[in-house]
Amino acid sequence: TRVLGCWETIQKTFHQQYCCAGMILQIVRIEGGLTGGLLAQALALLQLRHPLLRARFGEEGGRPAFIVAAPDTAAVRVPLRVVPMAGDLAWQRLGESEALRDFDGEFLWRAILLEGAACCDIIFLIHHAIADGHSIVRLVHDLMGLCRAIAEGRAGTDDYAPLPLLPPVDELLNRSLPPDSPAGLMETGEQEGALYQFSFEGCAPPEERRLGTCFRQIEKEAVKLFQSRCRSHGVTPTGAITAALLQAAAGTAAAPQRLAMDTGISLRRYCAPEIGPEHVGCNIMMLQTSHSLKPGGDFWSFAAACQQELRRATALKQRQGFLPRGFHPAFVASSMVSNLQESGQAGQFANGICFSNPGVLSVEESYGPFRVKDIYNVTCETAGLWLLFLGTHVLHGRLCCDFSFAEPLASRTTVE
Repeated sequence: TRVLGCWETIQKTFHQQYCCAGMILQIVRIEGGLTGGLLAQALALLQLRHPLLRARFGEEGGRPAFIVAAPDTAAVRVPLRVVPMAGDLAWQRLGESEALRDFDGEFLWRAILLEGAACCDIIFLIHHAIADGHSIVRLVHDLMGLCRAIAEGRAGTDDYAPLPLLPPVDELLNRSLPPDSPAGLMETGEQEGALYQFSFEGCAPPEERRLGTCFRQIEKEAVKLFQSRCRSHGVTPTGAITAALLQAAAGTAAAPQRLAMDTGISLRRYCAPEIGPEHVGCNIMMLQTSHSLKPGGDFWSFAAACQQELRRATALKQRQGFLPRGFHPAFVASSMVSNLQESGQAGQFANGICFSNPGVLSVEESYGPFRVKDIYNVTCETAGLWLLFLGTHVLHGRLCCDFSFAEPLASRTTVE
C-alpha cells in the first residue's frame, strides 16, 4: 500500500468527477501476426514487472492510496479483450468510446486487441494516476520486447524482473537543485493585455460529453527541414510547436492579445535519485504559462519568446519545489471541482489550451517478427479544462500530432 501523491490525487479526482477525464488512450498498430494468446502472455509478464499495473485505489490512514497486488497473483487476471477489426478506423471509434468507460475490473488499465488480416491494433486505456506520456512509451517498448521473446521461444523474464513500487514523485524531488535557467528569467513573464478565455461552442453536463480525437502526421523529410529551421533560429522544436499551436488557436478567437497554455513537463530528472525510464508512474506536472501575441510579428521571434516563457516558468516552479511538500487531498479535490464549476457556469474553458511533447520515442521499428507501424496517444479531456489538448512525438522520423477535445464544448470543425 502506498499513499497517493499530489498529482496522482488530482488525476484520481478528475477521473471520478468528470467521467474518466484524464484517461490515457493509446493505440499501437502492429504488423507481423500478433495473436491474442501471445499478447496475453506478454501482458502478464509486463504486469508482473510493473507494480502500478497491479494497483487499485483504496485508503491508508484516511488518505487515498494505491493497493498493489502481489506479483505472483496478478498474471492470471490480465484485463485483455480480443475482437475482430472492423474497418480501417475501428481503432479510433472504439478508442473514443472506451475512453469514457470506467474500469470495471480490479486494475486501473485494460487493453483491447483488434485482430486484422494484415495488422492488428492494440488499444490501451490507462488511468493517468498510474502513468504519464513517458511511461506509456516505455510500456510499448517493454511489451514488444516480451512479444519478441515469446515468439522466439524465450520467456524473457530475466530482463523483465519485478520492479519496486516507488514513492510518489513529491517525495523524490531534489528541492536543493539550482534552477536550470539564469536568475534573469525568474521575473514574471509578459503580462500585456487581458488573458483570453475560450468560450464553449456547445454545453453539456460531464456525463453527456464525448471524447473527440484528431490525428495528423508530418513525414520524415518535412520533419528534417523543420528541425533544421529550428536549429538555425536557435529555437527548440517544443518552442516552435508551442508558437504554431498558439497562433492556430488565436485564429479561433476574437483577436486575443494573450493566451494561456498548460505544458506537461516530466519531473524525473529533478528527483534524487533520478527516476529511470524503466519505471512506470505519473511523474509529471502541468506548467502554466501565458503568451503575448502581437499582430504581424515574425514567427521565429514569437517561437523564441515562447521558449523563453517556458524556461522562465520552469525555473520559477523549480525554485518553488514544483509540487507542495504536503497537501490535504479533500482540499485539492474540492478546489479543482469548484474552479471547473465556476468556469463551466460562465461557459468558458478554464485553462485555454494544453501541449505535451515526450519527444523522440525510444521504440524500435521491429521486434523480431513484429513491426511497430504507428502509435497514437491522447488524454481524455471531458472536464472543460482546455479547448484542445495536443500531444506530439517523433516515431521513426515522423512527427505525430495527436489532438483531443470534448464535444460539444468544442466542435470537430474548430479543432481541425
